[in-house]
Parts: sequence; structure tokens; C-alpha cells
Amino acid sequence: MKLAPGESDPRLRLIPEHEAFAQPCACLVAGSCVIYEQRPGACREFRCHLLAQPLAPALEVVARTKELLADPSGHEAELTELLETHFARA
Repeated sequence: MKLAPGESDPRLRLIPEHEAFAQPCACLVAGSCVIYEQRPGACREFRCHLLAQPLAPALEVVARTKELLADPSGHEAELTELLETHFARA
């Protein structure tokens, strides 16, 4: 996720060439954000569209997205579609 100028936390795994931090986030511990009150703007603006779906299909989307994130080769268009459809900024 992209960081705005001045946003940083030593616990985030930064990707300097992209001005972003790596996913999964190092500050997500046991399902909770350990820097919630100081989280970057990208996190504050993120909305998961899967929350409006029934659980089983939402979990299938999550599983497929994780699979493609691990190895997107040849499936970049599908990954882009999943990310743009189900995960977006507010």
C-alpha cells in the first residue's frame, strides 16, 4: 500500500522504490492492527467490498486472491480484476 509523504512507522516493512509497505502488513498481529491509531492513510481509506457478501463466496475470493498474489504469472488480468472489484479505497 502506498504511503503519503511523512507517513512511516519503523514496524512497517517498507518498499522504498514504490513508496509503499509490504503486504501482508507487519503491523497486523493476531487479526488486529497494532498501530491502529497511527495507521497510514491508505489503511484508513481501505474498504473491503467482501463484507457485503455471504461468507462462503467471500472466502473463495480471498483464497483465490492469495493464490494469485503468491504467483500471478499468466493470471495478472484476473488478479487485477479481483483486487479492483473486491478491495478498494473509499
